[in-house]
Amino acid sequence: MSILNPIRQTPLPLFRKEMLERAARPRTYTVRRIYALLFFALILWQYHRLVHLGGSPPGAHNVRGLEALGKGEVLFGMAVGTQIWGIYLFLPAMMAGVFAGERERGTLSLLFTTPLSTRSIVVEKYLAAIVPMLIILSLTFVVGGFASFLGGLTATGVAIGTSILLLTATATGAITLFASALAATTVKAYLTSLVLLVVYIGIREFMIAPLFAQWGVDAFGLICFHFFTTIILLFAAWVVLDRLASGSSNTRLSLFQRLDRLLDHLNKRFGGVEFRFHREDLPRDAPLLWREQHRRQLSKSRYQMRYFLILEIVAIALAWFNPTSLTLVSITAWIVTALILVSQAASLFPAERNAQTLGILLTTPMPRSRMLLEKALGLLPLAALLSILILTLALFRWRELQGSSDPHLAPHFFATELIHVLVFPPFFIALGLAVSIHARQAFQAIVIALAILVVCSVHPIVLRFLVPSIPWSEATFVYASPALTLCAHHWETDFHQTHILAHGIAITASLALTLALYGWAVHRTHDLAAEH
Repeated sequence: MSILNPIRQTPLPLFRKEMLERAARPRTYTVRRIYALLFFALILWQYHRLVHLGGSPPGAHNVRGLEALGKGEVLFGMAVGTQIWGIYLFLPAMMAGVFAGERERGTLSLLFTTPLSTRSIVVEKYLAAIVPMLIILSLTFVVGGFASFLGGLTATGVAIGTSILLLTATATGAITLFASALAATTVKAYLTSLVLLVVYIGIREFMIAPLFAQWGVDAFGLICFHFFTTIILLFAAWVVLDRLASGSSNTRLSLFQRLDRLLDHLNKRFGGVEFRFHREDLPRDAPLLWREQHRRQLSKSRYQMRYFLILEIVAIALAWFNPTSLTLVSITAWIVTALILVSQAASLFPAERNAQTLGILLTTPMPRSRMLLEKALGLLPLAALLSILILTLALFRWRELQGSSDPHLAPHFFATELIHVLVFPPFFIALGLAVSIHARQAFQAIVIALAILVVCSVHPIVLRFLVPSIPWSEATFVYASPALTLCAHHWETDFHQTHILAHGIAITASLALTLALYGWAVHRTHDLAAEH
């Protein structure tokens, strides 16, 4: 009997292997506990708000609970919405290393030597990554059981909510799997999946959904859109892996090079105009900065410009064709900016460790403060492109405010957004850089940095819920969090103008915190040099 027969005879062998490995990792259960804790904390907060929305007088503690009766479907809808955001935030992080992690460990080529076909590898890897998320989504039924006691929850509502969660999870998983097949590292796969996810959500919400609504087939049309998106992206991941199995590599770079050749040919034939986004120069007096900008092909500005143009075109299209979504698009742009900059900065020193170049870097005579500064400045072109995206949306908002009843708010809004662009991106980079100093793995550093950023963003909400006796003023509550500061700026345009002094103090505190994080990173770098 051949030794490969058990592999052929076992149904879904790669799926079973992946599930057994996940079950043996303590991190799997830690992530589930953290997710469940955050999910039920948000549901309790939403239930607390739901109970108090009925207008009971402050002293009527004995009748407040009655306000939630008959609102079970509302509570279940809140749970579904919370789970959708959980899918968007957690699933890319859970699935980014499906194929990119195999590449980093050097085991992807070994996977191709098994009797499994490329199609089987894609399907089984996808199922093994999506099933843990479906287990986490089952927490929704716990809330559904409680919501059914409140009344108002129908079987149709449960079926619709469950279908939305399943379709969102499968489509998001297919997007991340495709990004993982494209990228060479987990960090690149995670960032690529975020970009693709933003594009996908924008197309679905502001182009496809209104079109289906006009045709009167909005629910059925969105189900078909989710389904065909999942199938097409799984097929695309299969094509990419099939190319890798046959010896082709770096699909994105190859795609960009083909696009360059095509555009160059068209330009020579019809145009004659050429823009150079990158100059092949020598390091001169900034060697580490030059190294950061040249160490990878796709980190060069001309390739970053492709990603920027994709996001810019999507953002302009959404702002132009659906002006009512401008606030949501602007806040989404800030979320994407924070995720990308924190992730890139957090992976700087783990990348040096993985390449075994950290010890060599620390033996150079370059001062530690300058080393960190040049590492951070290497992300400046990316931060500038993302800032231009945010300011482009701010110009659309300026145009909208000039036609409103308060046109004097338009220049103040743009000036405030410009201040935020100058203050918050350096804070995101400093936070990621401070976390990356002692992190062993890039993905671990990214998770820690993003967790710190989430805590910094939501801690006023948590404290206000846990300790309601704290006398929070409106300005203190908003300016204690960078996320609430940005949300207040876009949702209440005159908020910062009303609280100019408090806003100035918050901006000054953010700058001081950025400098403190940078100083702490310099101090830890000295300790790191002593260890080596």
